[in-house]
Amino acid sequence: MIEFTPAPRSFTRGVSDTSWAWAGAASRRPTVVQVVQSLGRGGLESMSVNLAVGLQQVGVRPVLVALDEGGVLEERLTEAGIEWHVVRGVHYADVRSHWRMLRLFRQLRPDVVHTHHFAALLNSAPAARLAGVKSLVHTEHAYQYLGPSRGYRATLRTLSRLLRTLVVVGDELVTYYEKSVGVARGRLRVIPNGIDLSRYRPPADRAARRQQLGLPSGFLFGTGGRLAPEKNLPMLVRAAARVRESRPELRLLLAGDGGEREALERLAQELGIADATTFLGWRTDLADILACLDVFALTSWTEGLPLTVLEAMACGVPVAATRVGDIPNVIGDGESGFLLDPDDDAALARVVLSLADRPSERRQIGEAGRAVVRARYSQEAMVDAYLDAYGLPGLVRASDAPRVA
Repeated sequence: MIEFTPAPRSFTRGVSDTSWAWAGAASRRPTVVQVVQSLGRGGLESMSVNLAVGLQQVGVRPVLVALDEGGVLEERLTEAGIEWHVVRGVHYADVRSHWRMLRLFRQLRPDVVHTHHFAALLNSAPAARLAGVKSLVHTEHAYQYLGPSRGYRATLRTLSRLLRTLVVVGDELVTYYEKSVGVARGRLRVIPNGIDLSRYRPPADRAARRQQLGLPSGFLFGTGGRLAPEKNLPMLVRAAARVRESRPELRLLLAGDGGEREALERLAQELGIADATTFLGWRTDLADILACLDVFALTSWTEGLPLTVLEAMACGVPVAATRVGDIPNVIGDGESGFLLDPDDDAALARVVLSLADRPSERRQIGEAGRAVVRARYSQEAMVDAYLDAYGLPGLVRASDAPRVA
């Protein structure tokens, strides 16, 4: 029987007592500790939890460590029986922070420490080495934040020499990390994000599901995620205004929140589409919401390999996205989705109107997108690739259930 006990307060300062630590059987399963900044909303955070769930299914003991704060993903981790810790107040210049991380790693006894993004690596690598962790793996999900700081790039180049592997989530990132950061090509590896196809799938009855979720009826197009400047969401609102000129019954849906929400609400008001625009805020049922859309749009200026694009495709929803980051390697334009130039709201409006008038094409594009995710971006494929990167290949899956179609 698995037993859970409250996590030590020294590692959950400022966090509610619902934190949990593993206190189960003493079998020596391989332990993989992932280090992230928070357990809140975001593609990186969701990917780390998906990976932890997948690792658990193949017999690995996964642990999540958040350096800054907890968040909504705590509930999913606890439900899955996955250990997690929050370590507040960590700063690389504070020796006490490294001592706290060292104590935590000695307690957890990881075979692998897997960090996500530069700050997590910077605050974990020294303690991991002192704790005797032999396999240190790091994943970069983007590169734009490194651009303004030569010091960040130089530090990452130095730290990369401690790594077994530096993973990037898409092919487009390899050149930057090799040429601009100076990471040795032999240490770089591409592992795309993976989607759990049992969670992200088309609903049996979309209309009924919308009603259950309290979503508007009719033709819905929209997006999900942070309402942040780099997401270029005014393009989406302007496209919606163009669409409404000829199809006033079409509605725009934005699931998520962020600093740009107020400005986007004002823009919708100015363009006369406030009555046709729904701001859902943050939702924990994003998988269901995505599956209820008729078209998913991503209008970002910059991306790596965005999870929401893969999630929408897995739900069988046609995706129209800007050709940035690794997105052109995922979407075949006109076949498994549509590619747009950033800020071309007229092109986005044309795609939405075309799909609104052609339900059979909408269905065909959606099925093709799901097939792409099933073939290249499944959670199983991601887990297997990381096991190899960790030096833990060949573990047998706990479930022999058939793959989801």
